[in-house]
Amino acid sequence: MIKRTLSAFLAALMLICALTAVSATAAEGTKTVYFHPGVASVDNPVWFAWTWSEGEEGHWVNGGKNAETIVFNKLCDNVVFVRMPNGSTQPDWDAALNQSEDLKVENVSFTVTRWADSENNQGKRNFTGEWSSKKPVSKSKSPNPIKLTVSEKRLAASALKKSQKTVKPVKISSAKGKVTIKKVKKGTSASIYKKIKVNSATGAVTFKKGSYAKKTYKIKLKIKAAGDSSYSAKTITKTVRVMITTKAKAKKKTMAVTEKPASETKKTACAYCNGTGRAFCTACGGRGGSYVTIDETTGQTVYLPCTVCHGTLYTTCPYCKGTGYLETK
Repeated sequence: MIKRTLSAFLAALMLICALTAVSATAAEGTKTVYFHPGVASVDNPVWFAWTWSEGEEGHWVNGGKNAETIVFNKLCDNVVFVRMPNGSTQPDWDAALNQSEDLKVENVSFTVTRWADSENNQGKRNFTGEWSSKKPVSKSKSPNPIKLTVSEKRLAASALKKSQKTVKPVKISSAKGKVTIKKVKKGTSASIYKKIKVNSATGAVTFKKGSYAKKTYKIKLKIKAAGDSSYSAKTITKTVRVMITTKAKAKKKTMAVTEKPASETKKTACAYCNGTGRAFCTACGGRGGSYVTIDETTGQTVYLPCTVCHGTLYTTCPYCKGTGYLETK
């Protein structure tokens, strides 16, 4: 009798557990929404959703850290969006910054208004956000306008024996988003890969103190501009060159120059212009212009100034170039 009673009790207990498991699974929900915080992104909150079906207990869904789009999975028919302080790992009604009103999960987009302040945070502002059960279409971004200017640099082998040296073989401009620069092993001269250090922000190349063969070393760099909300990310691979020489810069040679004595010359008045530096305009014959008939019937004419001397009658003397004199030895 005792065995039968115990068996019946265990069977009933297993049935209760099974019903509980089914109820818990059903309570999770199957709907997904894409929440767009908008101005509610202020203070960089963490997002949670309280969701439930009619007549059943609700449960929390973690939306994660603030972003342009928050994805909530396994929602039921009803939902409340909750803003938690930055750094929160668990939902807490008492610590919530604010929350939305009770909403129905529907296949439409609309605005979440009337954010209710929690009891412990009176005076907090209200926010507006949008959400939809349709996955948002990603916006196309413009190409990143990053520009590179590369120049070959030189370092003196003798100077490197005394101390490390830094050069800037690449200049970056117009980049959108954070720029990071890394040296690439494949494509970089193997003999110096471990001897050089590349600044991840500026691209400056530092050669460690030591002995280097006098030749041109190649350094392959991978330069990435992260982009932003309007511009896409872009990665450029570029090889820069640094020449190790006896001297970093060749000194300019100074040559002694002996000037020859100037030849003695004589100045005589220009015979063509009589020393005036000007001569009658050859284009208009020194008339300054000419009359042109504009009406054959009436014989009406109009005076047009010369296009060379502009009516002045004179131009620069072609022989003395306007100086009024000629040089003779």
